[in-house]
Amino acid sequence: MPNCPHTEVEFIPTPQFKHHGKEVCRKCGQFVRWVPKPETLERIKRIQEEVGRLKDVRLTDWESEFVLSVEKAKGKMSPKQAEIWEKLKTKYLP
Repeated sequence: MPNCPHTEVEFIPTPQFKHHGKEVCRKCGQFVRWVPKPETLERIKRIQEEVGRLKDVRLTDWESEFVLSVEKAKGKMSPKQAEIWEKLKTKYLP
């Protein structure tokens, strides 16, 4: 919540930015947080599910560390990491 005593927030769409919108305090207008796009939330959820499934598979030490790094980064990956991620999924997930 914001650093003000108010607890009600208002969503304001921000199509001009990379975020879906922002939340501000309804009383004083103070910024609370950025709200990610719904498709971003879905992608993060899908990756978290895949991380969980890959943790149940016998991976090499390097692969295990990579999966943990993807989990820690909450699905944010460079193009090279995304390529490795796709290869791991193809290799281990049905």
